[in-house]
Amino acid sequence: MLPSLSGQINPGQIDIVRGKYGTPHIFAKTDKEVAYGLAWAHAEDDFKTIQETFLPSKKMMGRHLGKEGAQLDYIAQLLKCEELIDREFNNLSPEVIDVISGYVEGINAYAEKHPEQVLVKKSFPLTAKDYVIGFNFVIHFFSDISSTLKDLYANNIPVIHDSVFHHIGSNAFAFSKRKTIDHKTYININTHQPLEGPFSWYEAHLCSEEGWNMLGGLFPGSPFPFIGANE
Repeated sequence: MLPSLSGQINPGQIDIVRGKYGTPHIFAKTDKEVAYGLAWAHAEDDFKTIQETFLPSKKMMGRHLGKEGAQLDYIAQLLKCEELIDREFNNLSPEVIDVISGYVEGINAYAEKHPEQVLVKKSFPLTAKDYVIGFNFVIHFFSDISSTLKDLYANNIPVIHDSVFHHIGSNAFAFSKRKTIDHKTYININTHQPLEGPFSWYEAHLCSEEGWNMLGGLFPGSPFPFIGANE
């Protein structure tokens, strides 16, 4: 059970059970409460990386990492992440905003309970809009934006040919049940993610009375898995 802190969600209604290898299994009545529990459990394991995911959205990464961090603050502004979210935030469904709000409440509660782990003073509380700005910023790096920006500032943008994209991707193998001894279908996917940092997988099992029952991998700051299995 989680310690009771002020907020809309009652942490006493959320259960976090750790498996043999530390994987959190989170149970609560609502999706929002489960998202709160996920934020808390993940923060117990890697609060630092979660914070580094969202500091650029508050223009505070420079306070944490100096010049290198300030570059990320600048890039977040260059990409107009805040401007985009200010314009589009209300287009998110109420259900999505509700889950995000639960996650944000959980991460804020953890920061309140463990101020000694906060990387930058006054970086909390995080708002739902801060959260979405940070997530929008991170998503850009899946498009290799860092290499593009380097080429842009060096005035060295190469011509892009379609053939360039033919070899981009990760390994995936699917086996038909007609080919397997136990007559089951299998799929094996290697996403080539690092073992640590903002793009490393974190495994969790989320279960609510509103329909969630999923086990899978997510990145630091995500309120639910991106890959895995559900009921």
